[in-house]
Amino acid sequence: MFLKQNKKIGVRRQVKKTLLITLLTFYGLFVSAQKVYVPDLPPNNTKAKGVDIDSTKSGEKQKLNTSTDYDVSDLFNLDLSEAERAQAKAIIEVFTEQIQEDTNDISAYINRGSYWATLGLHVQAIKDYDRALAIDDQQPIIYYNRALSKARFFYTYDACLDLKKSRDLGLMQANRLMMQQCTRYLSKLNSASASTVSK
Repeated sequence: MFLKQNKKIGVRRQVKKTLLITLLTFYGLFVSAQKVYVPDLPPNNTKAKGVDIDSTKSGEKQKLNTSTDYDVSDLFNLDLSEAERAQAKAIIEVFTEQIQEDTNDISAYINRGSYWATLGLHVQAIKDYDRALAIDDQQPIIYYNRALSKARFFYTYDACLDLKKSRDLGLMQANRLMMQQCTRYLSKLNSASASTVSK
């Protein structure tokens, strides 16, 4: 009886240990993952549908190039299954339609950019993040995602500068990643922020 009870306790400990290691592994995989943007819009007190975030002053709609003329059959992220690639391409098409309906839909640009990055098409992702920044440059998630796409192979000064902007706008995950990956640029980043403050 005692041996059976002792064996059950040992099995339970092993299962808990395995579960903890599995959870930590999954957390480590997603720490630097691109984030999907959910906009935090101010309350709209008018009866009109939606919120106009058009940044043009002339009153006419801003025209952005939203074409997706490329061959997605040759994708760079080889870790994805065919089903995952097909799903990502379908989601990209949905966001492309949203952008064609409203060229100022910031969340569509950010989300489409994160799916470009999932496919390994980081140049397309950066273009979408740049378009989102043209609409609103105060969103830390845009800088964070763009930094990850810029740092596809290694963290350059430009990618670290985006992480710093993201951190300055309040995204603490950007600060953790910057402290891990951008130590060689810290003095240059700090001097850049000091010169910006003095102006």
